[in-house]
Amino acid sequence: MGLKSGSSGDPYDSDDEEVEESVEETGVESTETAETSVDDSGTTEPSTPRLPYIHRRSKVNEGRDQVPFFLRGFVRDGEDDLRDAVEGRLGESVPKSDVREAAMLVAQENEDLVAAKLREWGYDYE
Repeated sequence: MGLKSGSSGDPYDSDDEEVEESVEETGVESTETAETSVDDSGTTEPSTPRLPYIHRRSKVNEGRDQVPFFLRGFVRDGEDDLRDAVEGRLGESVPKSDVREAAMLVAQENEDLVAAKLREWGYDYE
C-alpha cells in the first residue's frame, strides 16, 4: 500500500483517513492464538494475549473501524501536543491512531470527567 498524496512519509503518522485492507481481502490471518472475549458492544478483544497489542498486529489500523471524527482547531492542535507528550513519556513514536484510541478508552473509564467537560460546554445548563 503506497502513501497518500501529501503524506509526510511517517508510517506512525496515521490519522485514520486511509482504510487498510481487511483480512478477507488479503487472505492473511492474525497469528493471535489467545483466548478472546466479547465485550458489551460485541467487539472481540483478547482476554489473555500472548503479546501486547502493538506487537500482535501487522498494521496500525488492523482490527479497527474507521470512524468520522470532527474536531475544532484547538482540539486538533491539542491532539498533536498530547501525542508529543505521550511519546516523550514512553520514549518512542506512537501512531496517532493509538493515541486517539487510548484517549477514548481513558474517557470511557472516566465518564465523570467527560460529563464535567460537557457541563462546561453548556450541557445540563439550567
